[in-house]
Amino acid sequence: MIIAVALHWGQFLALFGAGTAKARFDLTWKHQQLAVTYIAAVMIVIVLFELLPYL
Repeated sequence: MIIAVALHWGQFLALFGAGTAKARFDLTWKHQQLAVTYIAAVMIVIVLFELLPYL
């Protein structure tokens, strides 16, 4: 949560009516997509540490 606020400080201020930006609530695609290797690594870690212990 804190990282999201730090990355989008202007939008955080706009939520409270402060700052110069106008609050945006639209959903947009990321400009730079995540790498396939990153997604695969996260999925493997999820399977190893979240799903397998339940078996």
